Amino acid sequence: MPRSRKFDAPLRSLLARLGEERGGRGGRDTVVDVLVRGRADFTPEQVGELARHGAEVRTVAGDVLSAGVPLAALDELAGRDYVVSVALAAALFPERGARGGPVPDESG
Repeated sequence: MPRSRKFDAPLRSLLARLGEERGGRGGRDTVVDVLVRGRADFTPEQVGELARHGAEVRTVAGDVLSAGVPLAALDELAGRDYVVSVALAAALFPERGARGGPVPDESG
């Protein structure tokens, strides 16, 4: 899969790791959470086009949207002329357990 110049370094690194772990197949059904920056505010038509190409658009805030995108659709998404960059999304705060502490380990 060609690596788009629109991908940020963490996303390129993840794609490389997935490709190596899966013998070059890249886990194309794997969905990654991304933040997409547009040239201008995303229009409903653009959001619909991204969804038709496999993006599960979650939030649109002007020229930025968050989405879950299958690896197989990342190049198509980045190929849109109105997309400026695609960044791997990261949680701002780790999930916490019911009492505000860390989530318990399921192994024990």
